[in-house]
Amino acid sequence: MKLTELFSRIEADEEFESGRPATEAQIQAAEEQLSIRFPEAYRTLLVRYGHISFSGGNVYGVSDNPYFDVIGRTLKIKQAKLPADYRIPQDGCIIENYAGGGFYFLFGANTAMEGEIIECLDETWWVPERRWNKLEDFLEYRLSLV
Repeated sequence: MKLTELFSRIEADEEFESGRPATEAQIQAAEEQLSIRFPEAYRTLLVRYGHISFSGGNVYGVSDNPYFDVIGRTLKIKQAKLPADYRIPQDGCIIENYAGGGFYFLFGANTAMEGEIIECLDETWWVPERRWNKLEDFLEYRLSLV
């Protein structure tokens, strides 16, 4: 499904909320802080919404609200003192926490896994449990949970 169609479905959700659209300067600042380049589909979401929340979940982004802030969420995990068995990807960002313990990780542009999203659970030491090839697939999956 196309990103614009997914956005329309998400906007129609009765629990839909979003932040303020992110500017190019805000997006570039976030990329600098995280030392990554966001994939184009995620940049499109940021420019349109900043971040989103709907019945199927959230997608963190550029936000003044710490709950939805991709920078704070990502740095918290990457800088945490964790057991050696935990494998934390460095070439992307956390776009949502998994309610049962873990997170959804989006790989940055110009990486071998560009635009892919993985689900990492605490109970498996963050070894990927599920994988989506692109943001569109992830959003379609999250909408299927509604």
